[in-house]
Amino acid sequence: MATLILAIDFGTTTTVVCGDIQGVGNPIFLKDENSSLIPSLIFIKNDGTRYYGKRAEVEQERNTNRGLPVENFKMGLLSDNCEKYKEYVKDFLKNHIYKLYEQQKTDFPQHSEVIIRISHPSKWPKELIQFMVEAVKFAGFTGNVETVAEPLAISTYSLLSHQEDLKNKHLLDYNTEYNVMICDMGGGTTDVVLCKIIINDNGRCKVYDPKTYPEQKSKSTCGGSEMDMILRDYVLEKLPPNLHKTFGLHNARRWKEQYVSKDLEADKVSETPSRIMSIMSVIPEYIDRDDLSDICSIDRKRFENISSAYWFEFVQLVSNAVSDYCTLYDVKQDDVDFLILTGGHSQWYCISDILLNKLPFTTIKKDSTRILKCPNPNETVARGLCSYDKEIVCNHYFNGQITYEAHFSVTDHSVTKNNRRFILLDKKVVLPFSLKLPKESILKTNHSLRHKVIGLNVDVYIDSSATPVKSDTNSYFVESDGSGEYKIQYDFNIFIDEKSDIRISVDWITPSWSESPEEIGYGHTIDMI
Repeated sequence: MATLILAIDFGTTTTVVCGDIQGVGNPIFLKDENSSLIPSLIFIKNDGTRYYGKRAEVEQERNTNRGLPVENFKMGLLSDNCEKYKEYVKDFLKNHIYKLYEQQKTDFPQHSEVIIRISHPSKWPKELIQFMVEAVKFAGFTGNVETVAEPLAISTYSLLSHQEDLKNKHLLDYNTEYNVMICDMGGGTTDVVLCKIIINDNGRCKVYDPKTYPEQKSKSTCGGSEMDMILRDYVLEKLPPNLHKTFGLHNARRWKEQYVSKDLEADKVSETPSRIMSIMSVIPEYIDRDDLSDICSIDRKRFENISSAYWFEFVQLVSNAVSDYCTLYDVKQDDVDFLILTGGHSQWYCISDILLNKLPFTTIKKDSTRILKCPNPNETVARGLCSYDKEIVCNHYFNGQITYEAHFSVTDHSVTKNNRRFILLDKKVVLPFSLKLPKESILKTNHSLRHKVIGLNVDVYIDSSATPVKSDTNSYFVESDGSGEYKIQYDFNIFIDEKSDIRISVDWITPSWSESPEEIGYGHTIDMI
């Protein structure tokens, strides 16, 4: 029976868990109140009661001053107080993620064994990666536990998602090294990962020389939470002080994710948050106003004004990362081949333009196909964990030489064979490949061959082989007096499929000095398979 890959992407603000039969590529997601995005959140009420995920969000809003929200505990694993955050991670995995799995595991296809794959930032030390393995086992999950670095999961899913476009433009080859920049824009931080990738003969992505920015102790984060603060402050500036407590960071985050980013992507105005409009509609001083939807609305111009400092810091982060990596690994900045944008915070309409306008990514600027935007940015890592076993199909090439020999035979005459090979194809071509080549061969003689039969033999060779791989012969009866030069014309039809299987046929053209082939029975076309 099949093997189920259970992917766990434990993120700073959201956790995503999905399962898929190994190599299929159709994952099923665990749901927390009908959402595949499980908030990485614990809310501890003053009486000690704990809530997790979506329920924690609700309780946090209901009990603002009567409990403690525990969030960003993935970032806490790298802090000086990491032991405390390790306990939160174990608690969250055991009492929420595993319980959701137990409730919904029958939704997955039938399987005989389970492999649990968990992601981790490439900059994590081995000790922390091993802690996550133990935390997953502690939570109750059984089966082999594998760890996959986030850049590998992201690269795999991104290339799989865009492989047809990349193939059509011949941008992705096997066994070729590419320089890749990944902007993983999560809720807590933006991680810029520069690395080299190669797709091997089996279609598996391999990542080399990964380096993550900013450095571990850096104050620069450029995460989604910072944008939440910018949007919250934008709204609060337009509200009277007595309403400030009604719109917190979690409200700003919902407004951003549900409306602002999508509206601005469509170049539309995003209206005042519905929560604010509902509250204002019952306050006497606002009851008769018909512009409630405009009071805190935001368009692209206003958004770019309030977030300019944020994007400046983001460009500095990326610029410094590229500069450092290129110096470290002797890579030119122009030679960054692909830009991958992922993470829930990567959906802003302006990111690609900001990066391409400010940074010298010449190769990427020439072809926007090299910008890989993940279709499900919040789910990219989890989907990459599940699809790691799928083959990435790249461009196939034929790089051999195809040649042919042509020699004559004549009834009752001897003809010297010159054994010279002529080139049909001598260049690297992308597969599948097809080509029609007109050719001709000439028999020269000092006397007439009237009423003789001229035969032309064609042998086709691949590379330096001494044995022809294809052969074809045709014969023509000489009806009229010749001039001492007999020209035979024919077309080679070459087709090479993606598996490098070669098919060649020859179309013969009846010469003017011959009767119609149909009349004398010599004319034919043979497919050489």
